[in-house]
Amino acid sequence: MEVRFRGRALQRRYERSAEAARAWGPEVGRRYVERVRILIGTERVADLYTFRALDLHPLTGERAGLHALRLTGQVRLVIRVDDERTVTVWEVVDYHG
Repeated sequence: MEVRFRGRALQRRYERSAEAARAWGPEVGRRYVERVRILIGTERVADLYTFRALDLHPLTGERAGLHALRLTGQVRLVIRVDDERTVTVWEVVDYHG
């Protein structure tokens, strides 16, 4: 799948995992890189639903049109599905923070 990034910082944090760890802590940083690799290695968005650990789900309200993947118990990777083979990494958010 083609993966785009909403901003340069998100792309750098994928390319340089140490930056992700500094921004979000070691566990979230590591999982962020893992999840982006899964996105890249997956053919279609529909295939992501087969990974139960990702907990892919659509968002509602002011975030309607976006989807979230689980990084940790309370931290999510938010993506925008552009088409069946393209997503944009939107943000990393702590739902309970």
